[in-house]
Amino acid sequence: MVKEKTTKMNNQETSGECGHPKQPYWRPTVMSPKFTGDIAEDPRRFLAKIEKTLSSEDLEDWEDIVIPMLEGPAAEWAAPLPASRCDWSTFKRQFLQKYDSKDIHHQVLQEIISRPQRREESGREFVLKKMGLAQRLGADYTE
Repeated sequence: MVKEKTTKMNNQETSGECGHPKQPYWRPTVMSPKFTGDIAEDPRRFLAKIEKTLSSEDLEDWEDIVIPMLEGPAAEWAAPLPASRCDWSTFKRQFLQKYDSKDIHHQVLQEIISRPQRREESGREFVLKKMGLAQRLGADYTE
């Protein structure tokens, strides 16, 4: 039987050879992806970034990791979820139903079609905004 090494580092209990904190496995940082639920944000890309960064062990405690990444309307939508104790796959399904539905795709398409260039917006910014919305729908534009 292997005995786990436990030490103190900066007044925080750690375990393992590398001295990583015991709990939580991973904490959001300034570089963590954020999601507000804005129509221009891509919920699939947000989830992919989380899954690319986290291990399956971390995803077991997804509430502690993902909920702090949600802001504004998305945070309000997710507030009751930890109490429901749903697993990661259930959260993903509900999240995509809310933020990647056919209705949302229709709203994004309407925004692409009807959004005028704003006075303070450069032509480049305007085109990049429209391209970002198109990518949100799955269109792949390179230059």
